[in-house]
Amino acid sequence: MKLAFIHRGSQTAKMIMRETGIPSWGRGVRAEKIINYGVTGERFEDWKRRNPMGQRLPMFNKPLGLNKFEVVKKVEEEGICVPRSRREIKLRHAPEGWLVKPFWSQGGRGIEIAEGRDAPYGKYFQEFIHDRIYELRIHAFNWIALEEWVVQKKVPGEDCDAITWNHHTGGTFITVNDRGGKVFQDALEMSDKVLEVLELDFGGVDFVVNGNREVYFIEINTAVGCHGLSDPVYVDAFERLKGL
Repeated sequence: MKLAFIHRGSQTAKMIMRETGIPSWGRGVRAEKIINYGVTGERFEDWKRRNPMGQRLPMFNKPLGLNKFEVVKKVEEEGICVPRSRREIKLRHAPEGWLVKPFWSQGGRGIEIAEGRDAPYGKYFQEFIHDRIYELRIHAFNWIALEEWVVQKKVPGEDCDAITWNHHTGGTFITVNDRGGKVFQDALEMSDKVLEVLELDFGGVDFVVNGNREVYFIEINTAVGCHGLSDPVYVDAFERLKGL
């Protein structure tokens, strides 16, 4: 299959293109399908205006058109377990039990402990899972069998931020090789459902696991930033896509 990427300057997308030979969409590039690596909103509308031929092609991961709060609520409506998420905190709830999260963010940036009951503009509240034992990221691709999706644990590093365990705050990713446990099977099945509900083709699906081994969906990232460990996962996935 002849493919071409569109992206928003992503270093990971550039790495995948370099390793797989898949070009960036542009003048003179022939493609049967386009891979959209996280281009949404005004950027996507601008791309459509400048690329009338490209927008006619089938696309892997059309823009979601939902912010993170809307994604969580839509997924929750389909029976997937998520932390309680809302636009305001009722008087019966203590603010310190909640996080304030941006509608649009990457890498856990801008997430803070709530200090009041009204969410600032462009943010929402989400219950803080205080007894989390680790987080999970499932690298999900609908052209690859679910049993082959890569599962990674996110654990805090020595100097890791207490709120987020993302790479830039000192968190550590560990690939899970023994995935026979119920927690990992639940996360895989929930990831499959998330792709279906949101009508996406691929993404990094994030979960938090508490002390009772309950799995909560947090978010999906359609422009995953790789930091070494995940590089081969995405190179392999898009090499496979080329071969379909």
